[in-house]
Amino acid sequence: MIDVAVLEEVAEIFASRRDVDSALARFLDLARRIAGCEFGGIYLRDDTRAVFHRWAENRDTPSLHLPRELVEAVFAGVTQRAFNLDDPPLSELPAVQRAYAYNLHGALGLPLRHDDALVGVLALAFPTAATVPEPTLRVLTAVARFPAAAIVHARTQELAARRARLGTALRQFGERAVATSDVAALHQLILATTVELTGSDQASITEVEDGLVRVIAGIGKDAALVGTTAPAAMLLEALSAHNPYVVPDVSAGDPKQLLIKLAKRTGAASFMALAMRHRERVFGHLFAGAAESYRYHPEEVEAMRILASMSAAILEQRHAQAVADRLTRRLADTIEHLPILVEVFDGRGDFVLGNAASQVLRDRLGLARGTALAPCGAVRVTQLDGELLPPELLPPAQALRGIHPSPREVVLLKPDGAPLATTLMAAAPIFAVDGKTVESVVLAFQDVSALHELAQEKERFLRVAAHELRTPLTALHATTQLIEVDPAAFDDPERRQGLLARLRRQSLRLVRLVEQLLDSVRVDGELPLRPSDVDLTAMCRDVVDMILTSDGPRAVVDAAAGAVVGRWDAVRIEQVVTNLVSNAVRYSPADGLIHVVVERDGDRARLSVRDDGIGIPAAQLDQLFTPFFRGSNAQRANAGGLGLGLHIAREIVHRHGGTIEVASRENGGTTFTVLLPLGAAQVS
Repeated sequence: MIDVAVLEEVAEIFASRRDVDSALARFLDLARRIAGCEFGGIYLRDDTRAVFHRWAENRDTPSLHLPRELVEAVFAGVTQRAFNLDDPPLSELPAVQRAYAYNLHGALGLPLRHDDALVGVLALAFPTAATVPEPTLRVLTAVARFPAAAIVHARTQELAARRARLGTALRQFGERAVATSDVAALHQLILATTVELTGSDQASITEVEDGLVRVIAGIGKDAALVGTTAPAAMLLEALSAHNPYVVPDVSAGDPKQLLIKLAKRTGAASFMALAMRHRERVFGHLFAGAAESYRYHPEEVEAMRILASMSAAILEQRHAQAVADRLTRRLADTIEHLPILVEVFDGRGDFVLGNAASQVLRDRLGLARGTALAPCGAVRVTQLDGELLPPELLPPAQALRGIHPSPREVVLLKPDGAPLATTLMAAAPIFAVDGKTVESVVLAFQDVSALHELAQEKERFLRVAAHELRTPLTALHATTQLIEVDPAAFDDPERRQGLLARLRRQSLRLVRLVEQLLDSVRVDGELPLRPSDVDLTAMCRDVVDMILTSDGPRAVVDAAAGAVVGRWDAVRIEQVVTNLVSNAVRYSPADGLIHVVVERDGDRARLSVRDDGIGIPAAQLDQLFTPFFRGSNAQRANAGGLGLGLHIAREIVHRHGGTIEVASRENGGTTFTVLLPLGAAQVS
């Protein structure tokens, strides 16, 4: 019989800890105690390097790895495998040779699988190759089923963190590049960002001119290539396409290709090359190389594509600035078709000219034409935190004083103090021949309000969805694992009923959350209705019978008018009723009473659901039907939910040509009233 207490302990480890590293540490310590051994580790799958790399338990954990193909072959179709470390080819592995230093010659490996995919291996080492006792082996095999889901979750978080890191690096590059006028300094910024994005050891930039490719900047070993040239035609085979050219293993590349030759010459074992294009014109290339073979993450490749595109645009602009005529007309031609507001002010700060987007944006926001000292006219400007921003600190005012200001996001306020727009504002001074006198100032800013709202909505969605989905998933996972490893639990009727009830409750909760997420997408697009004759009175009684439990509030259906029949989509209207009644149950006390009233109101049906629960704060009533909104007192009550039910219910009612209203006061109950035309679905 497997020790259920051990399984419950390991289930608690992964169900209650958000810190995966801490959970793995506890799990590894438990596994060592069960096996009665001092040495052991966890090897995690690393597809970028085609290995299983040892998880760093602490700062002293050695960096060891096992070949991915070998591990997958050894553990194919098995739940555990014992090893004699003295047998070849194991004895040739660096990880095994390190084990010899600790007089370890036997090992037990247990695969960590998630959805049949091998995501890691639990390795326990012993002084001899003696067999682990069968009871202990059964326990270890059982507990090894738990950590895989946590590892996959950690990988998902790692992916999100990587994307956030790459996005931050690109954003910072854009901000610094806009403020960098010196081309040589810009080259170094591009190279530094390349190394930051890819973790490369070397990087270089080329330019294409008159059929030749010339290396114009480099860091690391690529610095030795600066000044070298080659016919551009020799690179066309690798770089004629728009996609990045990625070589994870130079030793396996075509030795005749120029790029492979250059990589070997500079000691790069892997590299990536991208054409720097702007408006379909290739005027250079961006290279990144590493001293070790490396399979770049897709996110890194995409980030490099963006960097190459941004670099191309910025370098092109700098080149144009260096050779372009300083006449206003030439400057106007350059900026006229840009999609963001661009304006030019003279050395006194007076307006000279602006592009088409300038007038469009000012008209849309109601901004009068300004100066470099007051680019937004009389409109008040604040920082993102609401602090008033003095005009002299705005980028164009700083540029007028000869400063190269960093771009900054600012909020424009209406006369009543309400936000008008969030904009990204940047400016740069243009100096006279003496290099000191500010001849003119170029201002650029863009309305980024929608981006801020989207980012906030995305963050709120991810936070709410992850929190709500994690609870039933964790409970389901732990329960199913317990059933799998301890089938005898079903012999006990009381335990069987408890397990089935827990599975049913959590699976229904999960289905409901997923359906709400799907419906939130549907109601914002097409939501076809399938009308039929529906008795709203009978539907309400069915919903109440289905939702109410013996240990919760009571409900009465008041239908003095009898059957109230209309042409509606039965499934969708039942969804509305279910949501209103469920909310009333959720936010009512256990001894509360819920009143459901169904009646005719002329050519409409009236449905009201009234409870005596916690109510809704008056200041939050107007947000009640907003997606993902949950009242502050509802959050304190920890009632759960995504905050989508009322949003979906309102959209369904509106699609039927009806209305839904709410009346409530905090700690004084809530009443929802729905009016539906009896022929609603016919006019939807």
